[in-house]
Amino acid sequence: AKKSCVKRFVYASSSAVYGNSSSGSRIETDLLSPLSPYALSKQVNEIHARMLLANADMQTVGLRYFNVYGPKQSVDGPYAAVIPLWISAATKGDAIQIFGDGSTTRDFCYIGDVVRANLLAATANLPGQHHVFNVGSGYETSLNELHKEIHNSLGVEGPHRRVDYHPFREGEVLHSKSSLDLIVSTIGYEPSISLADGLKATVDWHLSCGKA
Repeated sequence: AKKSCVKRFVYASSSAVYGNSSSGSRIETDLLSPLSPYALSKQVNEIHARMLLANADMQTVGLRYFNVYGPKQSVDGPYAAVIPLWISAATKGDAIQIFGDGSTTRDFCYIGDVVRANLLAATANLPGQHHVFNVGSGYETSLNELHKEIHNSLGVEGPHRRVDYHPFREGEVLHSKSSLDLIVSTIGYEPSISLADGLKATVDWHLSCGKA
């Protein structure tokens, strides 16, 4: 990108860089405390963006994605996300697996909003050289609440709501919620898809494509 004289480089970071925090919403200026190798790798991405391009005529924009979901998200592989896994399990009548007591919270952001954030990050007028922004919904949902919402999206045809609870996993972030003040004021991003609407679109896609 540097050799090709690219003027702005947008890359994927993650909300995982924050780790666990005593504050409510995660703010871009918070002290970072990654709890896993994955989270650390995302923090290193941000360091590389600042260090490697310190003297380059190029802007960098790191997007700290929170929990992205939506149609076409894979249910296969070791890194499959919780929402497609749970939709698949629920439609088959299998038990949903929850690590912890279900009070763990996440900020679930619909893919349509995430795409819009990417386009704004690539095209908006930005001062300065290095930026990082949270990309989320600005709301937190517990895993127990998510479980209920998924079955509501499946409607009366959905099978009995079965949950298996397991011990918390090492390196698990307990609570995650994005502050969107910076990205709203800087590039004009605001999420527009509610969790209920996003889950309905996601469930409908899984059912229509036979992926669930």
